Amino acid sequence: MMKYSLDINGRVYENFTEEYLRSSLVAMLDTEPGEDNFLILDPAEPIQNSIYIQTWYENGVFDIETRIVHADDSYTHYLYKTSSLEEATKLFTEYYLYQKLPNITEWQDVTDTM
Repeated sequence: MMKYSLDINGRVYENFTEEYLRSSLVAMLDTEPGEDNFLILDPAEPIQNSIYIQTWYENGVFDIETRIVHADDSYTHYLYKTSSLEEATKLFTEYYLYQKLPNITEWQDVTDTM
């Protein structure tokens, strides 16, 4: 299995399970407004040129992002918003368990805001 690091509000974990990843996403729902509330899943090797998938949760919405690095070292940064915990969990667990990049064709290219 590929190695990952999981950054939850600045605390980095190297050894974690799928269940811990899932419960960390659920825990985001209970964060007080204004508190840090982000999660970054960082693979040891890029997944289809994606160097991470991350989310933050605010006002009932998961903002999910991934960055695709190109051969010339440029990148494209994508954003997807969902209010569904189930959908967010599916995107993260498929990235973690199966090294599957989400279908980003419907995601918003936000590279210009970086």
